[in-house]
Amino acid sequence: MRQDAHPHRNRAIVHMLLETGVRAAELCYDATRPEEETGLRISNLILGRTDSFIWVMGKGRKPRTIGLG
Repeated sequence: MRQDAHPHRNRAIVHMLLETGVRAAELCYDATRPEEETGLRISNLILGRTDSFIWVMGKGRKPRTIGLG
């Protein structure tokens, strides 16, 4: 059995995909295309007392917000 170096990161990724419905392309950073605003960054995570959401670049380069919790 293979030991994974980042089990908590992998679990967080799967939970984010399942809980929010965000697309894998919106969640993952593509290093081959740094000019595109793909991938979830800390600056796109908004945690508030009443509202929490993430801002992602969706299909067709259209920004969208996805609620958390």
